[in-house]
This record gives sequence, structure tokens and C-alpha cells, in this order.
Amino acid sequence: MKNNFFSHNYIKIFMIFAGLLIAISLSFIISSYIKEDENLTSEREVNVFNCNHYGKVVVVVDNNGKWFFTKDGTKRIEVDENLYSDGKLAINYNKETLKVAVGRRAWENCSKNYRETVWDKAKFNGVAFRATGNEPGWVLEYTKGSKNNLKIKTMTTEDIYTVVDIVNDQEKLTSTMKIRGSDMIIKLFAGKCQDTMADDTYP
Repeated sequence: MKNNFFSHNYIKIFMIFAGLLIAISLSFIISSYIKEDENLTSEREVNVFNCNHYGKVVVVVDNNGKWFFTKDGTKRIEVDENLYSDGKLAINYNKETLKVAVGRRAWENCSKNYRETVWDKAKFNGVAFRATGNEPGWVLEYTKGSKNNLKIKTMTTEDIYTVVDIVNDQEKLTSTMKIRGSDMIIKLFAGKCQDTMADDTYP
């Protein structure tokens, strides 16, 4: 097994995405509207758009359809359709572009939010925990459920490990897991941190 990322058998990695509440709410959305499907032929396509007057729209596409998560609720169309309309809200989605119209208002062009898209794509594809770092750049993703693995990507390598013996402590907001075939233990902590490069603070 490769071990070119870690220098110690016991490490601590701090959560840097936007807190437990976001993780919980997104898990609820997925379980309520988008069921886990082992027959998916590829990863879910996910894009986040900021519409100046309307607000945020998250688009999720898989074999079973296209979902639009909006402030007016969750809307769905067939996978081969591009236009949603219910008489009050209209959404036109075509891969990298999205337009919305409310009532008699003209179509509004929305801009893609690339930073949020990366995080939401991970969440809607089953990633329960994601952390990033720089100098050198790296990404760590923990996917629970049937995959139950830990993926570690650097600028030059990508390693996937199966994790076992997972223990979640809700009171202390920690998760401890072991990499199969190794004595390496991973411990995840929920806590406040700051992305100094993007000037963002996470609770």
C-alpha cells in the first residue's frame, strides 16, 4: 500500500468545509430527493449557479433525471430535457449555462460558481468529509456507505484506501477510522478554521 502522503501513523485533520449543519442538511436533501443508486453509470453532474436577482440554484444530473434546488423548492425534469416551467418559475439548463425567469420577468443569465461547485459535487456524489490544503496542494475525501473509502489526491498522485472500524462520537464531534491492512488511524475533528488564501472562516 502506498503511503507517500502521510509521515506519521497517527494524524489529525481538521474539518474545513462549512460546518456540520451543511453536511447534515445536504445528506437530508440527497436522501429525500436523490436516492443512492449503485447502478449509476457515472458520477452525478453538479453545478452551482448564482443568479443575481433570483439567488442560488444547484443543479444535479444523473441517470434518473435533473434536479434544481432553488429557494422555491426542488424541481425535477427528465434527463433528456433542458427546460422546467410551472407557470411561475422557468429554468433553462444546458450543461455549463443556466437561465431563470420568474413570472413575466425576462430570462436572467446566471453565473457559475466554480468554488461552490467543487464542494457540492463532492457532497452529492457521497463524500461525507472533504479537506484541502496548499503548498503543495492536496485534497482528502472520505466517502461513506457502500464505498467507505478515503481518497487522497496530490499534484502528482491519487491514492484510495478502504477504511474500517469507524467510530463516531456525536458529543465530541469526532470520527475515528482505520485504514484496512495498516495500523494507520485517521481522526477527524469538527472545529472552527480559516482559509487564509480565500479569506473565508468556517464555524
